[in-house]
Amino acid sequence: MKRYLFLILVLLSTVTAFSQTTKGFRGMFNVGYTVGNSITEVYSSSYGNQYYDDSTNRITFKLIGGYQLSPAFFVGAGVGMNYCTYAEEFAIPIFADVRYDLRTRSRFSFFANVQIGYSVNYIEGFNMQPSVGVRYALNDRLGLSLGIGYEIQSFDMGGESMSSYNYKEGNANGFAVQLGFEF
Repeated sequence: MKRYLFLILVLLSTVTAFSQTTKGFRGMFNVGYTVGNSITEVYSSSYGNQYYDDSTNRITFKLIGGYQLSPAFFVGAGVGMNYCTYAEEFAIPIFADVRYDLRTRSRFSFFANVQIGYSVNYIEGFNMQPSVGVRYALNDRLGLSLGIGYEIQSFDMGGESMSSYNYKEGNANGFAVQLGFEF
């Protein structure tokens, strides 16, 4: 009986160890793709406001560093690079990242996070991406993740000209999928 009890305790502690993330620094590198639903651009001209829609698909790279406050709660900051395929230009999002991990007794756990910040370069403006996903623990510190979310990207480029119009504001929102490596 003692042997079985000991075996059960050893197995439970091993399984639980995979779902823990120790306190301290935690880093993440994500690669993803955002399928833009459309870009809505408003131009002002002598004919009044003009509206233009276009695709906003983009390839994303993000590097995030922060602090694991508890096994479930992470706070950090990140910088990324979004390659906008429709315009062949780059945008650079700078953001805060808050993440909650729902731990399980296996290598798999679920998470929800939100990134809030501002993009600069080609598209400048407010950026936010809430997402949910699954994490696979390689060990106590390393893991792989897969997340899906919705990226909200607004921009205001008042004063820039495009043909005979003055480029004013728009939205470049879309559904995002990201693969990540956590260290």
